[in-house]
Amino acid sequence: MRRYGVVVVILAVLIAGNVFGDGCFFPVPIVNATKAMPSIPSQRAVVVYRDGVETLVIESALKGEGDEFGWVIPLPSRPNEFEAVSSGFIETVSSTVQPEIIHYNLYIVPVIIFAIMTFIWFLVVLSDKEKQSRSDYIILFLLMLLMVSLCFGMFMSAGGGAVGVRKGVEVISSHDVGSYGLTVIEAESAEAVNEWLGANGFVGLNDRGRDIVTEYIADGWCFVAAKLKRDGDGYSVPHPLSMKFKSEKAVYPMRLTAMAESDVYLELFVISESGFEADGLDLEFRDTYKSAAKVKWDNVNDKHLRGFVCNDMRAELGHPEVFNFMWDGCVMSRLAGVVGADEMDDDILLKKAKSESYRRQYYSSQGAWQTGFVYGLGLCCLLVIFLTMKCLKKIQQTGDKSIAFKYVFVRSIIAGAFVAAGVFVCIETVDVGVGSLPFGLTDGLVGHDLHVIGGVTEEEINDSAGMTVERVRKFLDKNILALDLKNNYSGGEIKFEDSPGNFTVFEDERGVVLRGYLAGGFPVDIVLNEVTSN
Repeated sequence: MRRYGVVVVILAVLIAGNVFGDGCFFPVPIVNATKAMPSIPSQRAVVVYRDGVETLVIESALKGEGDEFGWVIPLPSRPNEFEAVSSGFIETVSSTVQPEIIHYNLYIVPVIIFAIMTFIWFLVVLSDKEKQSRSDYIILFLLMLLMVSLCFGMFMSAGGGAVGVRKGVEVISSHDVGSYGLTVIEAESAEAVNEWLGANGFVGLNDRGRDIVTEYIADGWCFVAAKLKRDGDGYSVPHPLSMKFKSEKAVYPMRLTAMAESDVYLELFVISESGFEADGLDLEFRDTYKSAAKVKWDNVNDKHLRGFVCNDMRAELGHPEVFNFMWDGCVMSRLAGVVGADEMDDDILLKKAKSESYRRQYYSSQGAWQTGFVYGLGLCCLLVIFLTMKCLKKIQQTGDKSIAFKYVFVRSIIAGAFVAAGVFVCIETVDVGVGSLPFGLTDGLVGHDLHVIGGVTEEEINDSAGMTVERVRKFLDKNILALDLKNNYSGGEIKFEDSPGNFTVFEDERGVVLRGYLAGGFPVDIVLNEVTSN
């Protein structure tokens, strides 16, 4: 058995060299796989509920022009606070609390190594002229298995609105919030609401809409009419709106959505003191967050970035907006699902639930076939070992090695193929979007080098920008965005937005600032021109 030990040592050196040759080994690209949005209309909102007060952050469904001037949001009580929320806030929250997407099966490399070693062991057994006993061969296999286990451990560790007066409608207040003009109204009848909407540039209610508004009025609800403010002949860029109001229960108004007469894919991110659930929506993520002063490292400015960290799941949030909606010890639940047009007779009532950590798993098509491959190959290896031991004496007595290949190999491969195909067929898959996750120094602005973006240096940006926000944006749009660089986090195009992998340009007391956003929305600032005192 001494020469078998030599074989094991040589294999160990070869594999260890592959694992640690460059300091860190990743057998597959590290990816950020997320569920692809369905083709049906979708809505996303953040619901913050604490001490009988709800804050609803809702994305605008207004895109395009024509008659899409605004939309009406029913609320159970008069809102006492409105705020404009940045366009990338909900996108950032969504990207960090996605369900787990199995796109690459991490066991595929160890199983392949195990298969290679099984094949080598099989050849050693067949070529052994000394004809060792079964126990010797089993010891040899266990030594090789131990080596695989050690290598696997190494691998894993590497790793203003219109206020037209109409009879029956009381205008409670009007607000200019960001790109929107908001009007809070209470009404005596649906017909009065319909007349007010028509007089103020909104699309009127259909028959079903009148019935729904009548129900809301009977329940004592008010309405927020939101309309994009015109900028010349066009519209300002839509952004989410935050509305705060008292409510006995956490609720997401859904009934008026039935006017569209189509299914809606709904994503709710509920932040509260406990977990929440809702009928008709699947729980895809839930965890408790704690506030921390040192969550990520800013390589550019040599400082720690503060944010929120999950207790159990690998999800971190550091977007500047999250500090307005989250607190130490809060629980975030991600609820999602398709709400059918015939299922919108009631609003979505959010019910308190357990706060235990949870993350739902989905498989991409690639993840499904890799998982089937792992199971099939693993079974094939085990069968090779078992059948080899079973027919060992016969092989040694006859010396006919072809028996082993026919009896052992063919049966093992057929059985493994059937298992692989069966596992793949049984796994339910979802469409996913994939982006690579940058590491180290590249984990910065849009996932590229922070000082050399697309071959353009920071000095060139300074010289060409002329130290104004508008000229910097134009320069970047022409020299960076025109290169069609991919967002390393989402896999889509890089754009001006405060979400992971993208960037914004603004001016503050420091001067003109180019800000990139890491995973979780953590901001990394490059001051393009510092303000100096004369």
